[in-house]
Amino acid sequence: MIFGTMFFGGIGRLPHGDAVSTEELADYFYDGEQAIERRGRSKPGQKTMLDALYPAVCALKEHAEAEAGEMLAAACQPAAKGAEESKGILPRVGRSKNFREEAIGLPDPGAVSVSYLFRAFSEVLEN
Repeated sequence: MIFGTMFFGGIGRLPHGDAVSTEELADYFYDGEQAIERRGRSKPGQKTMLDALYPAVCALKEHAEAEAGEMLAAACQPAAKGAEESKGILPRVGRSKNFREEAIGLPDPGAVSVSYLFRAFSEVLEN
């Protein structure tokens, strides 16, 4: 359901035609990230998928002038880093909060999923 929020959160940014610019794609993911923040009343740094999504979206916005494959490739490393860094965060929101200290040392599953998602997007456009 939360990935639905991400994908539908930015749908208004996409044009009704066949082509999407990289700027529109970056804005689409930005709006999706903002929709998740609103829905979950959360932000990056709270051991959620946002720990990978926010840095990925920042990279997309920074590379919005590049080709789509390059732009998405630029988001992979920040997303993976965010997922890795989520290991050290004490969860305060989301499902992980139920595990409190037991969750330290484990990456947030949503953040890992986001990092895989951006890697897959990048690999598809690379091939």
